[in-house]
Amino acid sequence: MKLLRYSTKFIATVVTMAGLAVGWTVLHAALTPASYQLTDVITGGSGTGAGKGAINVFKTKQLTLSGPDLEAFRADSADGKTLSFVVDVNENASGLETSRAMGIAIKSAKLQVVQSGASIDYTHFWTETQALIAERGSTERRLWYTLLGDAGSNEITGRKIGTTVYDSTLKFEVTQPLTAATKATLVIELLTTDANFGEPENFFDYSGGFEDLALITKEKSKVFDVYVPYHPAVGFRTESPGSTLSTEGTSTLTAAAGETYTDTATATTYTIPSDLLSNAILGDLGAAGYQIVAFEDRYPDTGDYDFNDVVVAHRLLNTLDSAGNVVAISGDAYLVARGAGGYNHRWSLDIPINQAGVNAGAFICNVRLQADGAEIANSDTTKSNDSLACVVENVGQVARIVGFRDTRLMLPSMNTNAGEQPGLGSVPHLNFSIALSAPVPVSAVGVASPWIEISRAQSPMSAIPLGTSALQVGLSSRDPQNKPYAMLIPSDWRVPVEGTDIGLAYPNFPSFVTSGGSTNANWYQLADAKKTVNWRVKDVAQ
Repeated sequence: MKLLRYSTKFIATVVTMAGLAVGWTVLHAALTPASYQLTDVITGGSGTGAGKGAINVFKTKQLTLSGPDLEAFRADSADGKTLSFVVDVNENASGLETSRAMGIAIKSAKLQVVQSGASIDYTHFWTETQALIAERGSTERRLWYTLLGDAGSNEITGRKIGTTVYDSTLKFEVTQPLTAATKATLVIELLTTDANFGEPENFFDYSGGFEDLALITKEKSKVFDVYVPYHPAVGFRTESPGSTLSTEGTSTLTAAAGETYTDTATATTYTIPSDLLSNAILGDLGAAGYQIVAFEDRYPDTGDYDFNDVVVAHRLLNTLDSAGNVVAISGDAYLVARGAGGYNHRWSLDIPINQAGVNAGAFICNVRLQADGAEIANSDTTKSNDSLACVVENVGQVARIVGFRDTRLMLPSMNTNAGEQPGLGSVPHLNFSIALSAPVPVSAVGVASPWIEISRAQSPMSAIPLGTSALQVGLSSRDPQNKPYAMLIPSDWRVPVEGTDIGLAYPNFPSFVTSGGSTNANWYQLADAKKTVNWRVKDVAQ
């Protein structure tokens, strides 16, 4: 009996040790990716740590993850190198914030990973939406990534992780495998805005409780990126002021348009509208993205028709109050290209405000100008905008953004040769905003008109006063053969190589013109690679 008892105990011990061994193996093998709510949060409130978080990505409310687990999530992504998080936006319903629409903006975010004894920071992040917002201490608006959500009153089963309803995703590009990772920390800081500045700053302040985060799969990411925001019962994108799809959000929507989704909570199926991209500005009535305008500068003489002398990409956003009236107009512009020649140019944008009583005192203008990634000081009068940042024409109540005062000074070297390869941030970038002293109806804001002034004098364009004899060229300018000196390009494109007729760079363009636009409407998508530059507008303007 003793031998039997001993043998039984021995066998039990072996079984127990085997179980531990199996458990150890399971812990360190990659899990099948599922959604896990993280334990750490972004701090709420108004203290010194408010709006900040150092999130331990390994620590979830369900279990502790490991390097192989994170690598499984990374491999599960659409491109095999992305980690996706989702955020529960938890803000006070004040100002334009409601139970259906609230938002926060991200000032900075990075994913710190420790593996093989080294720490690596992954800083390339994005969200599905952006907005032009002024940071506290600044009256100048710039684009920030945003996270939009609601109070959870319109819940969809697919939004829940555990007992929490989530809203918008935050993604990181992770270029290296994570199998050997021993630590992963998401370091994030939300943007501090001044609610007294008005909207959308009041909307995008963080003033509520903490924000929860979760690590999610590719399929769950699609639920949050597309199915939830466009569900008929959800309004946080359509009701968030000044919100626009980011470049990444546009790509997501393009891939998902036309798909169907079944809401398991109500057992109803709906289709993602295929025309959503035609209204890519969400919660606003502004332009749907950058408009690209290409100018010829030999006016009134016949030019070489390469349409690369001045190329500017610009866009506008209207900020609406709770009554749906425009209280501010914001935008940005890139001086994308400057062709050969010694002419001086000054680019301006006219915004008609067809409302009685609009005058110079009705506008407060702020401009922020950058080139080569560095901000240009207002004291640099050769390049900065200074007092010419915004003027108002008395006739027609036109708000004029005097943008790039001298293209030759701002972009000293032409970038339209075949071998040119300008990088992101290398071209001048202008952010501007116009605050109105009183709201005006959306219908009062007319279609903006871009134009350039041309001077053949040797003095800098910035030294030539406005309203002098400088030649002016806009979208309506024509030569004696009715050829335009400026064209609005409907989509991203490659600039023709210096001295190359646009009809040679884009072979279908002549038939498009002679047919009055009835044929070859997509002429701008079919370029001769040998007669256009190697880069696209989106490579330097985003």
